[in-house]
Amino acid sequence: VEATVTDPNYAGTASGALVIDASYLSWIEAFFSPAPDALLDSDGDGWLNLAEYLFDTDPSQRSSLPSVTSVFSQTTLALQLSPTPLARPDASLGAQTSINLLNWTTEGVNATPSGFSVPNDSSRRFLKLTYTLFP
Repeated sequence: VEATVTDPNYAGTASGALVIDASYLSWIEAFFSPAPDALLDSDGDGWLNLAEYLFDTDPSQRSSLPSVTSVFSQTTLALQLSPTPLARPDASLGAQTSINLLNWTTEGVNATPSGFSVPNDSSRRFLKLTYTLFP
C-alpha cells in the first residue's frame, strides 16, 4: 500500500504492507448463512468445520476433506496430513498422544513438515489431532 499527501500545507509519502487476516466466521459465512458452529460437521464427512477451516477444504462438500495417513517406522509413529494445514490467526492445529485412550498429553509430540510424530517406544501408542479456535 502506498499513501501520498496531496495537501498544499503538507508533504510526504509512505508505503507499507497491508495484511488482511481472514477469521473463522468470515470463512464459514462464505459457505453457510447463518454460520454453523465450528464444532459441527456440516457436510457429514467426519471432519469438524474448524478442521476444514484449518485445512482450507470445503465444509459444504462431502468430497472435499483432509486426509491423514498413519506412518509407522522403527523410531516413530507419524500422522501425515494433506493438504498442508494453513497458519490461521484465530485457530490452531495440534496433536496429543496417549497409551490408553483415557489420558492424553502433548508430551513427546513433535510437529513435522507434514504433520505430527511421536517416538516409537514399543508400547501401545495413539495420536489424535486437536483443534483450537481462539476467542
